[in-house]
Amino acid sequence: MKAILGIVLFGAVVVAAVWERNSIGKLRAENEALRAERLEADQLANENRELPELRTAAGATVAEENAGPSTELLRLRGEVSRLRAQTQDSSKLRGENERIAAEIASGKFAPRRLANMEGFLPREQWESAGLATPEAAVQSYFAAMVSANVDLLLRCLTPENAEPMRRLFQEDPVRFRTDQKQTAQVFGKAAGLRVTGQQQISEDSISLQVQFAADGTTMPMTLRRVGNEWKFDKWE
Repeated sequence: MKAILGIVLFGAVVVAAVWERNSIGKLRAENEALRAERLEADQLANENRELPELRTAAGATVAEENAGPSTELLRLRGEVSRLRAQTQDSSKLRGENERIAAEIASGKFAPRRLANMEGFLPREQWESAGLATPEAAVQSYFAAMVSANVDLLLRCLTPENAEPMRRLFQEDPVRFRTDQKQTAQVFGKAAGLRVTGQQQISEDSISLQVQFAADGTTMPMTLRRVGNEWKFDKWE
C-alpha cells in the first residue's frame, strides 16, 4: 500500500525536482558553452596571426624552386587554405560571442523557455479537463496535484492505484492532506508543462512524454483506459 502511495504521490515530487534541476543545469551548461566558445575564438585568432608569416614563407619557396612546387610548398598552401577557412569561422564565432556577451551585459539574454515552445500549458491553466483523452487526463492529474484536490486525484487514478490511496485517506485524512499540500508546493514552482510525444503501448495503454523544462528530461507517464476514461497508471 505504501509502495503504491510512493509511486503515485511522491513520484510526482521527483518529476518536479528533475524539472528544477534540469533548468539550473541547462543555464550552467549554456554558460560553460559560452566560455568554451570564447576560448576557441582566442585560439583561432592566435593561429591567424601566423598567417602572414606562412604566406611569406610560401612566396619565398616559390621564388627558390622555379622547377615546380615542392611537397613543402604544397603543404604550406594547404595550411594557408585551412587557416583562411578558420579565419572565416573565427569571425562568425567571434561575432556571435560578442552578440551574446552584449545581451548578457544588457540583461536581454534569454535562454530557451518552455513557455515559448509548442504545446506549452501554463501552470495557471492546469484544471480538471476530464478523462476522455490521454492529454486531458494528464492535465486533470496535474491539476489535482497542484491544487491538493484529493477527490480529483483519486478520479484520475486507475482502480489499482486509487483504492489503496482511498483507504489511506480514510485512515489518516489529516496526514494524507498534509502530504498532498507539500506536493502542491513543489509543483507550484513549475511554470507549466508540455507533452512532447506519445507511444502507443497497447489498445488501452499509452505513454505520454511530459516535459517541465525547455530541453529538459521528458518523463514517460503511462495512462490506461478504464471504460471510457483514461487514468494514470505509473511513471516509467
